[in-house]
Amino acid sequence: MPSVNQTIQFRNRRRHKVGQNHLLRIGIAAALLFSLTTAAAGVFLALEFARLTQDLPSVEALPGLLEPPAGRLLEPTRFYDRTGQQMIFTLQSGGSGRRDYLAYPPEPADPGSAEGGNYLPSGLIAATVAAVDPGFWSHPGITLKGLIFSEQRTIPQRLAADLLLTHEPPSVRRDLRQHLLALQIIDRFGREKALEWYLNSAYFGNLAYGVEAAAELYFGKRVSKLELADLALLAATAKDPTANPWNEPQIVQTRQKQVIQEALRLRLITPAESIQAIQAPLEITQQPSTASGPVFADLYPGVSPAYIRLVLNQLTIRIPRAELERGGFNIITTLDLDLQTQVNCASKFHAARLQTAPDQPLPGVPVDCPAARLLPALSGNYGLPAGGLAVEAVVLDPHTGQVLALTGDAGEGVSGEVLPPHPSGTLSTMFIYLTGLTRGLSPASLVWDIPAEGTTGEAQDQQTYHGPVRLRIAFA
Repeated sequence: MPSVNQTIQFRNRRRHKVGQNHLLRIGIAAALLFSLTTAAAGVFLALEFARLTQDLPSVEALPGLLEPPAGRLLEPTRFYDRTGQQMIFTLQSGGSGRRDYLAYPPEPADPGSAEGGNYLPSGLIAATVAAVDPGFWSHPGITLKGLIFSEQRTIPQRLAADLLLTHEPPSVRRDLRQHLLALQIIDRFGREKALEWYLNSAYFGNLAYGVEAAAELYFGKRVSKLELADLALLAATAKDPTANPWNEPQIVQTRQKQVIQEALRLRLITPAESIQAIQAPLEITQQPSTASGPVFADLYPGVSPAYIRLVLNQLTIRIPRAELERGGFNIITTLDLDLQTQVNCASKFHAARLQTAPDQPLPGVPVDCPAARLLPALSGNYGLPAGGLAVEAVVLDPHTGQVLALTGDAGEGVSGEVLPPHPSGTLSTMFIYLTGLTRGLSPASLVWDIPAEGTTGEAQDQQTYHGPVRLRIAFA
């Protein structure tokens, strides 16, 4: 029989063994729980990554959009008549007709050489990096600040957002996809090509896409002829096109100086270059003043800007306006140029007749305007004031509703999105009377021309009321 000490030792060993087994079970359970959690997290992340990359655009599409000579976005959006043969206008500012592609130089190009105009100036590269993406030469396409603050976009992120993710609404998912594409752009094409593509496609405001178009628009020169001060101004504009040299000259000039100082801080330019650039005067072109909107390039003679606005208003229902302005589309409109020419000349002839003084002979019908011969004869000269008359005409295909011709730009002091506005009475009167006739009224029915209920004061004094009148007299 064991002694008391041996019994105590046996019990202590048994308790220790039980404790060890308990700890072992806890450890196994914790390891199993950790493994299951890790596996679940892995599956969840894999599913989320698959969802995130589903239908992700390929960066291989960028060369087809931007690489010369066949890059689609190197050409502006052009609009043609219904035959598709005659271009009627180009969707770009009238002062920025150039979209020449500028390559990243393998070495600093000499601006004075014949090839110097085909390369991006080193000053522009330095200013753009300083303004848009100071860490461009070191990061892999994204930055930690960009992961936290979505508005701090790098140059490859801007390419991805502006060219590959244009149809996706802003969201966290879009930001993450933008980061993935930015990494792929740098890995696949390199920093130099990304910078080259960015400068040849960036928006600079006022329908100017690409740095060459912006240089012509704001300075009237090619990029190779600009000084560092001008290039810094363009770089500041590219970062925020809403503040451009025409719309916000003071703001963009302040930002230009900040760009020069940032370029100096990054040692992209020398102190002497920075001082010279800050002190250099800026010779910015004047913005053309037009009452009817932007100056469209290559506008075909006789095509009304009102028709252009109508086309753009209807087209932007299907294609975003920013995507149209960026370029690459060829749009065939419903305009019949021959009919448009006849409508224009007939309108001018009719306006000239109405503005002829009573003691002056009526103008003759233009030889090249058969449509003017179809106008009804006037009983006499009207002598209306020349500045207060606007002629409007719209010709529609009754079977399809297509607008075949349109004229009627607003006259002086009158403006409208498409055509000058009119009171609805002249349009609704015929339908009101037709409804009355179908419900038993006749041309001899008596109606009352009296103030509407609630019409008092000045509004009533400015009108002339006839009291009881026959329906046919009221209609006339």
